Amino acid sequence: MRGKNVLIDGGDNDDEQAVVNYLKNNGVNKIDYLISTHPHADHVGGLDAVVSSISVGQAFIANGSADTKTYTDFVKAMANKGLKPSVPLEGAKFTLGNGEYIQIFNGNGGKDANEQSLVTLYVNGNDKALFMGDAEEGTEGELLSKLPKVDMLKVGHHGSKSSSSSSFINKVSPQIAVVTAGKDNKYGHPHKETMDKLKNKGIVVHRTDECGSIVFNSTGSGIKTGCKTGSYNSGK
Repeated sequence: MRGKNVLIDGGDNDDEQAVVNYLKNNGVNKIDYLISTHPHADHVGGLDAVVSSISVGQAFIANGSADTKTYTDFVKAMANKGLKPSVPLEGAKFTLGNGEYIQIFNGNGGKDANEQSLVTLYVNGNDKALFMGDAEEGTEGELLSKLPKVDMLKVGHHGSKSSSSSSFINKVSPQIAVVTAGKDNKYGHPHKETMDKLKNKGIVVHRTDECGSIVFNSTGSGIKTGCKTGSYNSGK
């Protein structure tokens, strides 16, 4: 049985073709669940091209609004395809086949775009991976009682000190932390405060600023990657 495909965010505006090409090169001709975590351009920028180029089943968006051209382009692309995006119910589960599923949290939103980020838990057998979007400490606190321990954490807000509180890291207790940040980015991501927490907990780090694109494979009994183990260095 073919499992279903999930896409969480789509990079920045200039990533459009790279995202579409990657999906097509990997044989993805339908995205069953498209999740736009929040409206910021570095997360939603490539999604209009994805929607225009590849069939989408359901589209989920955060509980908030935005009137930027980038987000408007995404909304128009969905409208052109007859897609009606919705905010998922809190804790809603969506099966992917083969016993895999995703569960989506923070549908109630937050005080700003980052805190409105949809949070996605992926489960495959014994493997659990948590994708935080740009959610910060406020959202982490609200979700603390709902989240399990996970094997892999996609660190919130590119490793910013505004995310990854000690109580949150202790609760989800990942073995692997993934930091998505551009090399020598102007924000100084990832921040020292976050990297020190991960280092002190002995959590293995993988980073896009050091490794480029990273592919993980969930076996159901372990998450594997060919990416070298990253450093605990902070951004500049």
